[in-house]
Amino acid sequence: MLRALAKHIPLLDKLNFIETRSDVEVLESIYTPFSEALLIIKERWGNDSLKAKILRKGNLPEEILSLTAPKLFICRPLIVPNLEISYFLDLASQSSLDHTFLEYRDTLVGRNKDKRALGKVICTKGKDKIHRCIYTKTSIINFNTEEGKKIDNINTLWNEPLVEFKRKLLANAFPGEEKNIINLTQWFNERRYSSKFYYQDYLTLFLRNGIIFENFLLGDPAEREFFFSKVLPSFKKVEDMFGVRPIIVPLLPFELEKSEGWLAYPEQVSQHIIRYASDKLT
Repeated sequence: MLRALAKHIPLLDKLNFIETRSDVEVLESIYTPFSEALLIIKERWGNDSLKAKILRKGNLPEEILSLTAPKLFICRPLIVPNLEISYFLDLASQSSLDHTFLEYRDTLVGRNKDKRALGKVICTKGKDKIHRCIYTKTSIINFNTEEGKKIDNINTLWNEPLVEFKRKLLANAFPGEEKNIINLTQWFNERRYSSKFYYQDYLTLFLRNGIIFENFLLGDPAEREFFFSKVLPSFKKVEDMFGVRPIIVPLLPFELEKSEGWLAYPEQVSQHIIRYASDKLT
């Protein structure tokens, strides 16, 4: 992980540490180190008893259950070629496992940092004299009219579907990666609005079918409430039900995870966004 991280550190700033030691201890209790996770998933994939137990549970997406090998997963509202995804791909390249992106294209909510960054893009414009990153934020949607809509129904300022525009960015930055996306929106919606146990179902996917990369930022009040009301109880319930823990690997180190730079687009992609938007709006 250090090798993948080294090439990205120069692009980050605003490096904030997590607030309390107790938070770190709680997170460490559910996280699994990447090297250990790779050994665990290999053993579990061959565990036919565990496979049968998962299949009996039901209510799980066939797109993942039908995979012929375990995968490395990251789940986001929309997959875009920002620094976080670039780092995930670097990590994945150091493993023998293939990777798959998961999407949940829910409602655009401006207070959610990942969703906000879809419409108010963070572009990298080099560094200042003391080597701090220079970021610019540019709205490519009208938040007054688009916030509250489903991501699939949002248009850019130049009237292009937001999903279509982001797919073009991804294909331009990482050719072929758009084929590695599974859209779980329908499954999420069916489970989320019909069962209070939907997060248990979600975490069950990462017992033997793959490793999920995620960071839970407990310094954010909304994310903290979600973690302690949904994530942690669901994690413990899944562990009790199956006798093994969901495999969650922290994508970002604690001391770097809060940097806004992870949501920024690398300089080359940023230049492409600015040129593209300018051409469309003139």
